[in-house]
Amino acid sequence: SAVMKGFGVPLHFEDLGHLVLPTKAEGDVVLAVASYLKNVGTDSPIFSLKSEESTFELGRRFADQSSELISIWKQEVDDANSRVQGHWEEVQRKQQLAAQLRNDIANLE
Repeated sequence: SAVMKGFGVPLHFEDLGHLVLPTKAEGDVVLAVASYLKNVGTDSPIFSLKSEESTFELGRRFADQSSELISIWKQEVDDANSRVQGHWEEVQRKQQLAAQLRNDIANLE
C-alpha cells in the first residue's frame, strides 16, 4: 500500500545464513525470503530496535490517511481546548474572589 511505500524490515538477508533447517523445503523457503529481502532492501526499517524513526513515520502516514483517527484527534483537541477554557474561567473566578476579599479586608480596617 502507499502507506508502506519506502519502508523495509529490520532483517538483513545475510542474517538468514545462520539458520540450520532440517529439510530442503524449509531451506528453499529461507532462500526465497532471503532473495526477497535482498531485492526489497532494508532501508527505513520499521519495528526496529535500532531506530524507531521509521516506525513513527509509518504511524504518522497511517494516521494522516485515516479519517477515523483524524476525527478522534480533532475531538481530543476540542476536549483539551474546553478543559483549558474551563481552567481559565476558574482562574478568573478566583481572581475576582481574591479581589473582593481584599476589598472586604480593606473595608474592615
